[in-house]
Amino acid sequence: MRTGVLLIMCVLLFSCREKRPLLYPWEEKLTLEQKGLKGKVKSLLEHRFGFVDSNGMSQKVLTEKELDVFDSSGHLVESNVTTYSAVDSNETRNLYTYRTDFKIVKKEIFDKYSTIPQVITYYYGDKGRDTLEIEQFQNRNFGAKTTLSYDADNRVIEKRHIPIGNFTDSNYIQPYVTRINYIVNNRVEASTFTPDGELTCKCVYKYDKGGNLIILSHYDQSEFLLDKTVFVPSGNNYESITYGRDSAIQYKAAHTEDSPDKYGNATRISGVRNGKLTFLAERQIEYYH
Repeated sequence: MRTGVLLIMCVLLFSCREKRPLLYPWEEKLTLEQKGLKGKVKSLLEHRFGFVDSNGMSQKVLTEKELDVFDSSGHLVESNVTTYSAVDSNETRNLYTYRTDFKIVKKEIFDKYSTIPQVITYYYGDKGRDTLEIEQFQNRNFGAKTTLSYDADNRVIEKRHIPIGNFTDSNYIQPYVTRINYIVNNRVEASTFTPDGELTCKCVYKYDKGGNLIILSHYDQSEFLLDKTVFVPSGNNYESITYGRDSAIQYKAAHTEDSPDKYGNATRISGVRNGKLTFLAERQIEYYH
């Protein structure tokens, strides 16, 4: 189970793509620029839909709603997410606090099941450039401590995650170490290990000269290829083909941003898999004046 969970984490880290500035998948998107938005955006409301087959018809179903709020400098200060399912729904609210130089210092996470927020506090090194960041996460009787180390170019090269306190599900809350290797020719490798040094999964990212992801490969604990996705980017849009370990095509997909407003921000985002519409996001954007 532990290997499977870490591999899923590796996959989900790059569920969204951005144009420049290059944002690596282990970095949280906290600014308008990182989120690919233009102009002085005040808030972004996004309704996300999936599609299910019902009686031979494709039915549009609301799966998630997210409201992001930004300050006048373009930094995310609040994020509200509501998820919907046939069984239950959940609401979360994240609050972000920054230093005067806009480095994040605190993230508070609320949900409808608890009146006590989860709090993540960030600490930084003092050597002129960041060489160490310690993230402390604590919620009642459990939490985690994550240490990030940086290279001379201020890029994360190691993420060391150590759970602390008492846990109710040890399958999902496990210590791990992720090491990141920035290789020439725009290639990046992120490998995750157990504390004993056992490889659990590896992701390899290949970028073009413009900073667009063009190949994403996933490997298992034996470094056997699980799948490889080849992207053909075009602005904020892309087409992709995913191959299995036997090199057979698993599926073809496309991501399209359209219906731009007067600032050039897309108000509609769609995802297609094997020629069928599987995802749709409808946006309402408010600006500072």
